[in-house]
Amino acid sequence: MRFVLDMNVRTEWVEGLRAAGLEVVHWSEVDDIRATDSSILAWAKEHGYSIITRDLDFPQILAITQAAGPSVIVLRTPGSRPGPYVAQVAAAITRLMPYLEDGAIVSIDSFRHRVRLLPLGPR
Repeated sequence: MRFVLDMNVRTEWVEGLRAAGLEVVHWSEVDDIRATDSSILAWAKEHGYSIITRDLDFPQILAITQAAGPSVIVLRTPGSRPGPYVAQVAAAITRLMPYLEDGAIVSIDSFRHRVRLLPLGPR
C-alpha cells in the first residue's frame, strides 16, 4: 500500500515512515503544492494512494460525496514534528492496513486510533 503525505504534514515524516517500511511520498514531490484537497483526493484515488494529513477537510469531502476511497489517515499527534510519534503512527498504520485497503478514515493520536469505514453514511 502506498501513501501520500499532504502539504500540512512535515517532510520529516517521510523518512521516519519509510524507515518503518511504508511506501511514502510527500505531495511536494508529486504535484503543485497549491493543489486543492479535491485534486489531491482525485489523484490519490487514481494512482492507488492513501492520504496522510492533519486536515479534517479530507474526511469531510469523503462524507459529503459518500466516496468509497481513497483512505485517509488524519494525524492528531501533538505538534507537527514526527519525533517519538512516527513509530507509533507507523505501527498503527501497519495494524490497520486491512481497513485502509478496503477504504477507511483513520484518526491516529498519541494514545489511540479510530476507524470509520468508507463510504460514510447510513449502513
